[in-house]
Amino acid sequence: MDTLSTASAKYPPPVDQLLTLGDCRGSHWPNYGAMSFGPEHVPELIRMATDPGLDWGGPDSVEVWAPIHAWRVLGLLRAEEAIEPLLHVFDEWEDSDWPANELPHVFGLMGPRAILPITRFVADRSRDEYARTAALSGLTEIARHWPEARAECVSVLARLLDDPAEEGEFQSFVVCELMDLEAVEAAATIERAYDEERIDISIPGDWEDVQVRLGLLPARITPRPRYHIFPGLIPSPARETRPNASSRRSGSSTAAKRKREKEARRKNRRRK
Repeated sequence: MDTLSTASAKYPPPVDQLLTLGDCRGSHWPNYGAMSFGPEHVPELIRMATDPGLDWGGPDSVEVWAPIHAWRVLGLLRAEEAIEPLLHVFDEWEDSDWPANELPHVFGLMGPRAILPITRFVADRSRDEYARTAALSGLTEIARHWPEARAECVSVLARLLDDPAEEGEFQSFVVCELMDLEAVEAAATIERAYDEERIDISIPGDWEDVQVRLGLLPARITPRPRYHIFPGLIPSPARETRPNASSRRSGSSTAAKRKREKEARRKNRRRK
């Protein structure tokens, strides 16, 4: 029995269809709505979404993509019971950039009900910093797709930034998220973090860069300091933010952040 037929035997219809969809790269999601998923399929979707056997499948196999398809369907179903298991994917897949690319969009689909679990997750300093940093973008996506939740998401990010117990690199990525949201209301908190030298300026730029990005300055007043900065961080043009858009968003601070994470964290697993 081949790998696909073995995996298919583990999952009932219509969940087993996700084993055959393959490559998740590209700007459009498959038509999951045509597959007749409903709330009754959530337990099996969660099982697939967290299945280590599929996760560690052959890099050239079709079914290795099935967990990512399951993440997406759970997001479309707004399956509240899937939030905690999906957050743990950040821990389990720390050597892959796929959770950081995909799960924030999934949480964006789930909406405000994901804010508290994400907040608890990113505030837990016992967790790996990669996992916490990757999960931050879930708050940004929720704020972007659910305007009524924006104030709460910005407040969570501002509290994280204002916590002196946090490390500078993590807080620097918090600044990136606030920049993505153009959170002018958090400007005083951001400025305080810079004044207290808690920000690694190679990540979001210096305070002047942030002010330009937030629209508080029309342009830099002084020459930019000599430091390495990833292309696209400052400034960035308006981005495509459709719920089903690809998470490879060139020209954004999130894209630059992912590049930094991949360079620092990626190990040997190949996911083609």
